[in-house]
Amino acid sequence: MRAVVIESVGRIAVADLSEPAPGPYAAIVRIHACGICNTTDVRLIDGTYGGGIRHPAVLGHESVGTVVEIGSEVRSFKLGDRVTRPAAVLPGRERDGVFSAWGGMAEVGMVEDRKVMPGVPADDYLGQRQRSVRDDLPATHSALCISLAETASFLVQAGPVAYKRVVVGGTGVAGLSIALWCRLGGAERVVVLGRRQSRLELAGTIAADAGVNTAETDDLPGALADALSGKADLYVDAIGSTDVAAAALPALARGATIANYGIPDGKTLPVPAGSNLRIVTPPPQEHLSYDWVADLVARGIVKPEWFCTREWPLEEGEDAFRAVRARQVVKGFLVMDSASD
Repeated sequence: MRAVVIESVGRIAVADLSEPAPGPYAAIVRIHACGICNTTDVRLIDGTYGGGIRHPAVLGHESVGTVVEIGSEVRSFKLGDRVTRPAAVLPGRERDGVFSAWGGMAEVGMVEDRKVMPGVPADDYLGQRQRSVRDDLPATHSALCISLAETASFLVQAGPVAYKRVVVGGTGVAGLSIALWCRLGGAERVVVLGRRQSRLELAGTIAADAGVNTAETDDLPGALADALSGKADLYVDAIGSTDVAAAALPALARGATIANYGIPDGKTLPVPAGSNLRIVTPPPQEHLSYDWVADLVARGIVKPEWFCTREWPLEEGEDAFRAVRARQVVKGFLVMDSASD
């Protein structure tokens, strides 16, 4: 089978690997599609993600596929189930000298029934995220729901947004979807920050009341005050930039919340003393929101075409990541077979 493998820092290739074999608690999955994470996947390739990834390693953590074989002790999956997060090499494992960078960009993978495996806690990370989901969406849309459910669960944990003025930093899939959840959550006003006018216009189509181009203003607090008609109650960082967040701080109301989705660990914001700002960094937990998000997609309330930019066959993985690095993609997907339709 083929898989997208990080061969060494900065270098990926499509490689031929042996197919995984099921143990008693595992199910074999024919993977149909895997979303490209513009942040995590790129950091994994560049060696800046952390976490001790060893090479070569199979990439990809937004995969979906169909169960085609089950082990003798499997109870939570059945043949024909559509499942999330199947991996050619499971996280923390090694097979045939190949390791895992989450492992979903492959033609064949596996899920484990960790709910019945001895000694596995109920809150096991992988056990919560490898799960059966509805199968009436195109596989790329099912994969998209993983990404959208991460931001939805993040925002729910950050606190209620109803009747609040919200600023969202970022026009990638995270920023655009967070703006959407704020709108659906009853925010009074949603303003999105970004550097590309086309993306700000897309934000307006999806959810934003206004967009502020940070590349074209030297007075961000003033621009935000005009766009918000007041002070912001919530600032959400989906850029990973302390500079933009720091520049926006004067536009926040006393007691406002800063919700950090993108700023890496180890970086801090210069919050003024006495500002009484609340800073939160909720963990993304897509398993808590996946079914709700998928239902919104199925009902047509959330439109995949807002986010889905392009699909590539697996063998064009290197081209896909070049497009991601060139910022040509909101959300891209590698597609493994015709069952993704």
